[in-house]
Amino acid sequence: MSIKLKKSNAGFTLIEMLISILLSTIILGVALTQLLGSRTLFARQEASSRIDENARYALDYLSKHARTAAYVDQSPSSSQELPKAQFYSGNCAAITDDTIVFNPCTSNGAGTNSDHFAVWTNPPSSQEQTCSGITLPNSSISIANLFYVESDELRCRSYSVSDTTNASTYIPASDTAIISGIHNMQILYGLTDRSFENSIPTRYIS
Repeated sequence: MSIKLKKSNAGFTLIEMLISILLSTIILGVALTQLLGSRTLFARQEASSRIDENARYALDYLSKHARTAAYVDQSPSSSQELPKAQFYSGNCAAITDDTIVFNPCTSNGAGTNSDHFAVWTNPPSSQEQTCSGITLPNSSISIANLFYVESDELRCRSYSVSDTTNASTYIPASDTAIISGIHNMQILYGLTDRSFENSIPTRYIS
């Protein structure tokens, strides 16, 4: 007596396939949502880090130049004139490829407008440089380095200042972009009532 086994050709039913597709779609959707969320979070963190880095660099750069305000060559052989103020308040004319006129060079921006200021200095002739790093050889002129924000960039341009007329003249090729991603600049000037050095400001003015 022989027994024949009957092969079953039964597979997934249509309902089972639809349920499997639905479950796979849900799982895939959740995974994609998590992936996109992670990418968005990473992009935000990266942008925030870039903003912090740009701000730190801008503050360090501005602080370094602000500390040179009213600096002058104090060697015995020097005949250089001491700048009349730490910050140049005369007019800074427009340059050839720009129409912006800073009148005056140092000014508090009205409302939410960006501030701009010009550091006035007169270092030794061999150390006089423009914002773009151009060395001015054999020069005893005072320099006003103007810092301002334009098109989301912190920029700087240099002017020579006459010791007699107090008029400024743009130094060619000195206009340069320092760093991008800067939308606005608001300067607070710290004052202190204490007489000793390195004292902490007790109040600020804009």
